[in-house]
Formats: sequence, C-alpha cells, structure tokens
Amino acid sequence: MATKSLRVPRFRPRRPGWGRAAILVAAASLLVLFVSTRGVGRLVTDYLFFQEIGAGNAWKTQVGAKVGLAAVFGLGFFLIAYVNLLIANRVAPLVRVIATGDDLFDRYRTLVEPRQRPLQIGVSVALGLITGVGSSTQWNSLLLFLNGASLKRPDTVTGADLGFHLFRLPFIDFLVSWLFSSILIVTVLVVVVHVLSGALRLPGAGLRSGQGARVQVSILIALLGLLKAADYFLDRYRLVTSRNERVDGALYRQIHADIPAATLLCLVALLFVVLVLWNLRRDTWSLPMITLGLWVATSVVVGTLYPAGVQQFKVVPEESRLEARYIKRNIEATSKAFGLDQIRYEDFNYSPTITDTEITANASTVSNIRILDPSIVPSTFDALQSKKGYLGFEDLDVDRYEIDSIPTQVLVGARNLNVAEVPNKSWEGRHLTYTNGEGIALAPANGVTATGVPDFLIGDIPPAVDESIGGTNLLERPEIYFGEFAEIPGEEGYAIVGTEKEAKGAGYAGDGGIQLNSFLRKAAFAARFGDWNILISDFVTDSSRVIVRRNLTDRLTSVAPFVRWDSDPYPVLDNGRINYVVDGYLTTDMYPSSQSVPGELLGPDGEGSQPDFNYIRNSVKAVVDAYSGSVSLYRTDSLYGSEDPLVDAYSKAFPGLFLPVDSMPAGIRSHLRYPEDMFKVQTEMLGRYHLRDATAFFEQRDGWAVAQEPSQSVRSESGATAQQSRNARIQPYYLQMRLPGETSDEFLLFRPFVPYTSADAKTTKKQLNAFMVGRSDPGKYGELVVYSMTQEGASGERQLNSNVPGPLTIANRIVSDTESGLSDRLTLLNAKGGQSQARFGNMVIVPIGDSLLYVRPLYVMGETEGDAAQLRLVVVVNEDRVAYGATLADALSSMFPSAEVATREAGSGNEPPKDPSAPAPDEPDTTSSAAELVAQALNLFEEADAALKRGGVDGLTEYQTKTAAATELVRKAAERLGTTSAGSGTEIQSEK
Repeated sequence: MATKSLRVPRFRPRRPGWGRAAILVAAASLLVLFVSTRGVGRLVTDYLFFQEIGAGNAWKTQVGAKVGLAAVFGLGFFLIAYVNLLIANRVAPLVRVIATGDDLFDRYRTLVEPRQRPLQIGVSVALGLITGVGSSTQWNSLLLFLNGASLKRPDTVTGADLGFHLFRLPFIDFLVSWLFSSILIVTVLVVVVHVLSGALRLPGAGLRSGQGARVQVSILIALLGLLKAADYFLDRYRLVTSRNERVDGALYRQIHADIPAATLLCLVALLFVVLVLWNLRRDTWSLPMITLGLWVATSVVVGTLYPAGVQQFKVVPEESRLEARYIKRNIEATSKAFGLDQIRYEDFNYSPTITDTEITANASTVSNIRILDPSIVPSTFDALQSKKGYLGFEDLDVDRYEIDSIPTQVLVGARNLNVAEVPNKSWEGRHLTYTNGEGIALAPANGVTATGVPDFLIGDIPPAVDESIGGTNLLERPEIYFGEFAEIPGEEGYAIVGTEKEAKGAGYAGDGGIQLNSFLRKAAFAARFGDWNILISDFVTDSSRVIVRRNLTDRLTSVAPFVRWDSDPYPVLDNGRINYVVDGYLTTDMYPSSQSVPGELLGPDGEGSQPDFNYIRNSVKAVVDAYSGSVSLYRTDSLYGSEDPLVDAYSKAFPGLFLPVDSMPAGIRSHLRYPEDMFKVQTEMLGRYHLRDATAFFEQRDGWAVAQEPSQSVRSESGATAQQSRNARIQPYYLQMRLPGETSDEFLLFRPFVPYTSADAKTTKKQLNAFMVGRSDPGKYGELVVYSMTQEGASGERQLNSNVPGPLTIANRIVSDTESGLSDRLTLLNAKGGQSQARFGNMVIVPIGDSLLYVRPLYVMGETEGDAAQLRLVVVVNEDRVAYGATLADALSSMFPSAEVATREAGSGNEPPKDPSAPAPDEPDTTSSAAELVAQALNLFEEADAALKRGGVDGLTEYQTKTAAATELVRKAAERLGTTSAGSGTEIQSEK
C-alpha cells in the first residue's frame, strides 16, 4: 500500500462569541440546578430526619463513608486516566505516517486534535464520576474492613483468621476488582489514542509502532496481569464459601483441584508480567503473545477441564468416602453460623393416650390453646373493628398479656392508616387531614363470643379497654403516626401535623417529626417531595411538623441499612402507648464452609429479593414509638448466649447507635418473642443438620423435613389441591404451653418435623418425628429445644418412635370419617349452591404430658375474599380418638368427660353459640322427620349466606343468628337418627 508523509499542523480553534458562551453556561447552570435541587433537598432533609431521631452521628458516618469512597476512587480513576492520556499525547509522534485510505482517521484527528486537552479532562472526569459513585455503594464493606476485629479463630482450609473472611476479604476483593476494571478501561482508552495518533499500528498495517506507545501499553498490560495474579491468589479464600450441589464450602474438588489450579494460574500470570516487562526493549510482541496463549490454554485445561475431570472421575464414584471430612466441616460450620450448636435435644417418650387426669393437670395449657387463626380472622377484625374505611389491620400478631392476672395468648392488631383509601384524595386530605391510624384491637386467642367472633378486650374508637386486661390506663395514647402504613406505591408518603387545619386540642401534641420553623426547611421538603404546596400553603405554619418515613421498615432501614428487618413487626402496649417491636438480623455470605440459604427465607412468606446468606444472628431489636416515632435500637446478641462479631464491628463503626438490652423498658422486654423469621430459617436448616454423622448426612438417613401444612378444605385431599397442600409447610406458630418436665406454662414458638424422603412432596403417610421450640419468656429467652419422638426398645434403649401421627394423617382422619356425623356436618357447613364456605384453620399441636393433642378450628365465611369469618366448630384429636363441638370446651368435655378445664369461650355447653341480643328463632316442629329438619336447616343456611353476602355488621349478626338456628336443627335431626349431638361434642374411634 502506498504511503505518504504528512505533517499535521497544530492550530487553535476559533473561540465562540461571548454571547453564545453565556447562553451555554446559563443553560447548563439551569440544568444542573434543576437536577440537583431535589438531591440537595433530600440531603438536607435526611440530615434533619437523623437529627430528629437522635442518630445524627450515624448519618455522618454513612454519608462520610459514601462521600469518602466516591472521592477517593473517583479521584483515583481521574488521575490514572488523565495521567495516562497525557503520556499518550506526549509520546505521540509529531509527524504522522498515514496510510492511503486512512481518510476517516485523518478527519477524526483534524476534529479532535485542537480540543485534545479539554477532551482528556472531560473523559477522565466523567469516567471518574461514574466509578466514584459506583464505588460509594461499598460503604458497608469499608466500615467492616476498618472496624472488624480478629476473632482468633483460624479457618482450617486457608489458615486465615475468621475475621479476615468476614471483614477484610470483601473489601479487598472489591479493591482488586476495581483496580483491574479501571486499568482495563484506561488501557483501552490509551490504545485508541495511540492508534488514532499513529503511534500504534493495527495488525497487518506493515508499519512499526512507536517506542513510547509500546512501553506505555506494555506497562498497563503488565499491571493487568499483576492484578489478575492477585485475583487468582484470592481464589483460595473465596473457595471456602463456594456453592456446590450437595454442600457448600471447599470440598475434595476445591482442595485437590481448584486451589492448586488457582496457584498455578497465579504463577503463570506472574510469568506473563515478567515477560511483558522484559519485552520492553524488544521491538516485537511475539513473546508476550506466546505467554498469553499459554496462559489461556492453562486456564482452560487446568482451571476448567482438570477440576471437572477430578469431580466426574475421581469424586463421583466414591463421593461418600472422599467428601466425608469436608461434609463434617460443613456441618460444624453451618451449626455455628446458624446457632444450631446451641440447640438442646430431649427425648419425648411418646404415649398414645391422654388421660382425663393429665388434661386436668395441664388445665392452664389446655385453656390457652389458640382457636383463633391469625391468617383467617383478619377479615373479621376488619369487619368489626376497622370502624373507618381508611383504617385497617395490616396483619394480626400473636402475643401474651395478663387477663385477670393469668398469662393469656392474644391476637392483637394495630388499626393502621391506608393512604390509598382516604375519602378525600386532595393534597389537604392526604397530607393534612388523614394523618394517622387509631388504636388497636385485642382479643384472647383462646376464646370467642357466643356468636363465634373474637371477644375484643380492647377495641373501638376511642378505645374501650376491658378492666380484666388493665383498663383505660393501658392505652392512653392510641394514635398511630408511625406503623405498618400502606403507602401509595411509587410515592414517598408524608404527613404534616400541627397545622391550622387541625381542631384546637385535637391535633398532634407530640415532639415527633421535623418542625417547619423556617422558609429554608419548608423549601427543602418541597424540593424533596417535588410538592410546592408545603411552601405556599397557609395551613402550614412555623409550628407545624412534617412526618416522614412513617412506615416502620422504611424508617428503620434508613437508620440501619446494614440490618435485615423482620417482615412482621408487632405492637406492644407499654406505659399507656403503642410501641412496635421489630427484630433485626445481621447476615453475611462470607462465613467459611457454612451452607448458604436463599435470602427470600427472611422475607414475608418467602417472597422478595434478598441476598443469600450463610450466617445469621438476631443481634438487634428495634422499638419504635407509634406516636412520636422515636427509634431505639437494642443490642440483643447476649440473649442468645453468644457474642456476634458483626454487631461488634457495627457498634465500633456507629458509637452510641445500639443500646444495651438491659436498658430496654421492662414492660416491652416482657413481650419479646423469639423471632419468627430466624426460627423459620433455623428449622429449615435443622431438617438436614440435626444429622451430625457425615455418612448419614450424605445418605440423608433419618433426615427431617418441616411438616406439610394440611389443606384448609373440608373435603378429603386429592389431585392438584392435595399436591399444593403437601408442598406448603407449616409456618412457625406461637403457643402458651408447658414443656415436658417444666412446672409452668411459657410463651414459645413451635414447628413440627416429619421424615424426609426424595418423594417428599408426594407422600401423605407422614409420621411426626420431632418438634422444635424457641423459648421467649424472660430468663429462658433464646433457648432452642428439640423434642424427638422416642419409645423404649426391646433391650431398654431409646429409639425413634415411627408410629406418632403427623399433621397430614390427622387432617385426613378428620375429613374422611363417616361414622360420627362429622363428615355430614362439614358438608352442611360448606353447602353447595350457597354463598358461604367452610375452612379449617391452622392445626395446633399441643404436648400434654407424654402425648399430643391436635386441635383444629373450623370457620364459616362468605365466598368473597375478605368476608368475615365465624368460628363454627372445634375438632380435637388424640391418637385415634376424634371429638368435636361448637366450642373447645364442648370438644374437650366429650373426649375427656371427667377433666376439669375452664376455657374463655362463651356459649360452652350443649347449646351452639347464639347471639344473645338476637330474637330467638322459631322452634322447629317437634314432630318433623330428620329429613324435614335438615331441609329447614338448609333453608336457614341459604338465608344466612345471603345475609353474609350483604356484608356489614348487621349482615354478619344475621348470618350468625341463622347459622346458630340451622345448627340447632341439624343437632335435632341427628338426635332423631339416634346419634350423639354435634353440639355437645362427639367422640369417635377411627381405624389406624
């Protein structure tokens, strides 16, 4: 190809006129002002928010870490890029050798050359800003790196301290990755500049490259090789948390193939660096290219094919033997990481039959059995207690309070504001008028009224508090300004209180929120929300306060974003106010050799996108005042008997953020619950990790699975419904009960286990193997106990009892019985063609002595989602005995006639529950046949369905009255047929 030598002259561009420059500067300034106004507003208001809740130092630490990282890494990239671009420009030849046909490059040089310096600065600044902002997301890793301590516990694989893996490695890993990416980007930029300037020629051009360009590019490539060698070196530390098919961590393949491969590749990378630098004096790239080819080949053969071959041809044929020691390491690490090593194991010497004497001896446990299902009765709470259309119960929580001086299990729900449902959706309505929820509704979980609905001891607006639970002093400040608010999706909700729109004496009187006592504060919030009404409304005065982050999760996440907050906050009454308690978890995925679990296990019902983790501690509990919004974070790792190194590091990073748990108010501490989300994670892990022997673990002999959740249907399971039911698992539930060997009842969390099989979701023959409890009462809080079903063997030793019926077995026994009349009763309650449906509630398993009592409530509700539910039957099962009645007392008295147990239910006895305020239904004709009585009952059921369909309190009352009358007709029909009344309880013997 013919070439020609051209001298490209350097010239200065013509400067634009001052008018044009001024217009450009003004436009750019307006654009920056417009974009930054909201950001500045958010920064200022965030600071005011943190000051409001007394966490100003935490804000400074977070912002300081983010700004520091952005500045250091942004400036670092700018310097690396700008210096290298300057060098590239400096070594560019003054005389360019341009090949014929390079007109495009020629025109590009003509355009760029005069503006080279501004372009270099602009590109360096832009990329520096991007990398700096991206680096700021590593603020958490930086704080752990700076504040994490050595734990004096070396890892058995790497020899490094556990603290290195938890605190140092994540940030070092990021630093190496950032340096490699930055040098790679700069190398590409420099090569492009050298090619365009003619200092480097593309392959095949037949022209030599300049010495300066070749040296610069060689040094950059050497740096890339050095950083890649460091990355290979870090692989030996990363591999101890690697994901594998069976168990995580460094197994046989990682120890004998992957780590040696990483070491060899590290040496090859270093050899490449040496040869690239040695090649600086040579006028050829042949030697580095040969080494690069060797590197790639080594990476494919040694880094990929060899480990895969070791796994397939060495490990798979004798996996149980080769992996045994590594599985054992995984078992030990996982047990420590998830707190499973703190579990106490006890034998439950199962006896099939419960005697009347045992029921009497455990009367306090039996009388506290929960018959209100918190997953079913929220609709009833809404129907009877929401009171206003824009208030509602986000969920119901199980807790315990003293009722008549007796610790009693209760359901409690806070009446939260639903912003989307406020009747006035104007700016005034959404932000000035409808600003808060109002009070709570509380009912004993172990009883209902005569009409089968919750017996509210706290309810109504203004709140009415029964004297049996403490009277009006229990709740003096019912307003809820901070809670489980349902904000409008996509909006950052806020409310302004203390405005001119509030009636005198009826407005907000607290010190929560941020006072809008200056124009600048109003302007800052107006900018934050993009809502200038804050600035111009005459309703907003200098005494007004703006309430932000009123949703609990949003509020707590802003204060401590490194904590994963529980999906189920619960309200506690203390000192006349409503306080929310929220459990917080510290997690990491860097614990060596521990098994990783999906992050969704910590979300509500397994939903949501969360990072996976292989270590967890409930080291933080938050208490938020629903009226003032004050936030108190308590360090709680000591409640579980061990110290959490993560909370140690965060306590050092955020001095004063965490309060000692001993300073928590006694009234709140007495209501602490073992956290449900963590218990769910621990029980899921325990199914495999209760096996301590590596061989048994590998073969999953005697493995457990969390018991399947029985269907809510009143019909026998079959087909897709049965499959769906067996895939679902019983969620942990709270009980007030007496544990075997204990002398008093206590509040605890409970979950049962059944055998694990490979066909786990298909089999229905599931016996109960064990159950695990998490204790919650003071003095016992945090203890985990597993009770295994055992029996005495032929030689007197304890062995697994495989004859204890599990939840699915009991559920099928309930719905399939045809001898007692229960099946017919269920059919009537779930009458086809009507507008109501019958649904079972949760099955509750209650240990009584050495046996088990299964209790399952039955509800009737409309077919429309959200219709109120009424308790109609309670079924109890002990081994092969089944009894049922209109109340728990009826069912118990049928199965245990001589037992002495007092329950909280109204309407106990032979009569089904009735509404005492309703007129008595017409007495049926005593001469009618059983068939006629059933026909009359069906008519009443249909009328009741219609009433329920109409909705409202009146409709619910009419429904309850008519179903009570229909139930009485069914009872009389049963008497005509010579069977025992369902209303007085029925006991049956069913075949095993």
